[in-house]
Amino acid sequence: MLQVERARRPTIRRAQEQQDEQGCDDPLESGRSLDRGGERLCRGRCSETGGSKIGCGDHAQARNGGDVEFLYNLLKVALGPYVELVFGPWKEEEERAKFFEATRPGEHQIVERAGEPIGCLKVQRSSSEFKLNRVFLLPAFQGRGIGTELVRDLVLDAHSAGLPVRLRVFKINPARRLYERLGFVVTGETEFHVNMESTFLGSTKSDIVEVYPEK
Repeated sequence: MLQVERARRPTIRRAQEQQDEQGCDDPLESGRSLDRGGERLCRGRCSETGGSKIGCGDHAQARNGGDVEFLYNLLKVALGPYVELVFGPWKEEEERAKFFEATRPGEHQIVERAGEPIGCLKVQRSSSEFKLNRVFLLPAFQGRGIGTELVRDLVLDAHSAGLPVRLRVFKINPARRLYERLGFVVTGETEFHVNMESTFLGSTKSDIVEVYPEK
């Protein structure tokens, strides 16, 4: 079984529009940090909850000018090909306008490796579900098990709270196979998308299949 390279596991931080000094204050996360092979993935509001801030300084802070431009370009390269297959040519001006009007960078988390952004997560957490709205990686970092680990960890967090993870994905997107390998099942569909869910069934980490690489 392949593993994500232990010494080069990605870190996660909240996307921000401007630099601040609040540390890893992430209201979307679950209030805990995971130490993965010597690197700390901040998963909580360490500046508010009294948790340790050790490791938070290792996270790259938001760049001047914010992360929104990175998020747009990431969306374009990761999802754009499927948008074009389904809806026709990418209309740059129109897509940029829609994205910048609707996107709140602070609702995203930036996935980084060696201090450089390589992807993002957007998760809505409620008392009834975890909703995975976005999980994108730059093409150069796809197929390495990174996306598998990000989604698997989210499922484990949700299941530890007794909650399902729900998402929507293009029918033609190969990521659907990744979700199926991680235990997601189809719960509905539209003309272009399928709705999927990973329901809490008392599963543990060993119950969740790890299959690499992603395809």
